[in-house]
Amino acid sequence: MARTTVSKLFISLAILGILGCMSVDFTGEWQINIKASPSGGSRFYVLHDWQNTYSNAEVSPFPATDLSDIMLKTMGILKDGINWAGVVMGNLFSRPSATALFVIDGLSSKTSIESLSEMSFDVDQNGLTGCTCEDMKRMFEGDNVATHLSGLFDHSSQTHSVSANTHAAEAAAAQDSFTTESQLEDLVQAVQQSHISLADYGLEEAAAKLDISNKVDAHFIAELVLVRQAVQQLEELKSYVRDGAPDVYVFTISTLRNVESRYGAGSSKAKLAAKLVKDTIFKASQQLVSLYNQRILVQALVLEWDYPELSGDSAELSAAYEVLQPHLDGQSKESFLAGLPKVSIDTGSFADMALCSKLTSALRESSYLAHCPTPTPLLSSQSHTLYKSRNLRQAAPEEVLGNVTVASNSLVEGRSDNFAAIFLITLFIMVSMGLALFATSWAMWTMDPGRDSIIYRQVSDPTGDGIQMK
Repeated sequence: MARTTVSKLFISLAILGILGCMSVDFTGEWQINIKASPSGGSRFYVLHDWQNTYSNAEVSPFPATDLSDIMLKTMGILKDGINWAGVVMGNLFSRPSATALFVIDGLSSKTSIESLSEMSFDVDQNGLTGCTCEDMKRMFEGDNVATHLSGLFDHSSQTHSVSANTHAAEAAAAQDSFTTESQLEDLVQAVQQSHISLADYGLEEAAAKLDISNKVDAHFIAELVLVRQAVQQLEELKSYVRDGAPDVYVFTISTLRNVESRYGAGSSKAKLAAKLVKDTIFKASQQLVSLYNQRILVQALVLEWDYPELSGDSAELSAAYEVLQPHLDGQSKESFLAGLPKVSIDTGSFADMALCSKLTSALRESSYLAHCPTPTPLLSSQSHTLYKSRNLRQAAPEEVLGNVTVASNSLVEGRSDNFAAIFLITLFIMVSMGLALFATSWAMWTMDPGRDSIIYRQVSDPTGDGIQMK
């Protein structure tokens, strides 16, 4: 029984845990993930520059946690404390039309991706964890490049985040993503059942050499298809692309590590997967550059990690189970271990941060890390859903968001946050012009041409013969 439990544990961690933490939803799910340490091989690449925004000079490592603010700086918007010398201040009035970022996180140092560009920088991973959605949250925390530009340009900017890890996609705080969890599962099934032609996405080699019947391989291929589908959809929205508002695109690839875990570091299939990722990034980058007529910044962040070798001793996880057992709704230890990294507990305990503290303490000296953030109230989530439905992609109001369509809510078109200010400005200009017109009309009506007019004014006769009319 112990050997079976350990086997289940390794399979769960290899297939699910390394994909990245599956962020808390509203159903009482915590996570237990593997800790990782920076490998020193991470790189930040500039695939397409705009007006020499990035510098080739020797600079300090790229600060990954400042990623969003540095992207804002390239658009001519500077936030306090951003002083990395590798990027110059962009011109807000001569800015690129879009900025795109590719993120490859959760990658083991044993798998190498060939250089994506001649212009690259070392990366300072301080503050990151190796857990994909946690890292995305920390890099796009608060008022990030997507939310800032969207607010600055009255929600006219296209801000999309794409990933097979839906929570990592949401962490970028973009207005929209091109998939949901159910859509992703449908796409995985379509790949496994050959309902879509991978050749249409340049992935025929993946279909030939990877095992699409296996869920790990199918998820990896589905994520690459997802990226390529997203760029193709952008090509159909040229009116949005050329509306004058800068756009933001974030593509997160988090499944490459899973392929390495299944086939082993240095294996032919792991190398093939790395090559497919590189090809996908290059192809998507070229399409974006062409779509925006060169007026775009394209960057890529590759994060490599050293993951610890796990032993068969699961004493720490046993301790974690003991802490959580009263709140697991009768779950056995075997099912608890097999379900990792997810830990499903009842909603009442979900808000109990004291329980989270006990769990964290139980895992403090181990190779595992507990994630149990405070949930957002359901009412707020519903309001946010309606807000997104109102503002996103208004050219297609029949689009379904979750189980709700925009049309079924009878929502009016989104109104600008600046509506009140614009109304008052227009009102006072009209009142001022009306008063000016009235004053001019009154002055002309009461004018005495002989006294007030320049043309008919009375002047003195220099000869002294009296007053003459000019």
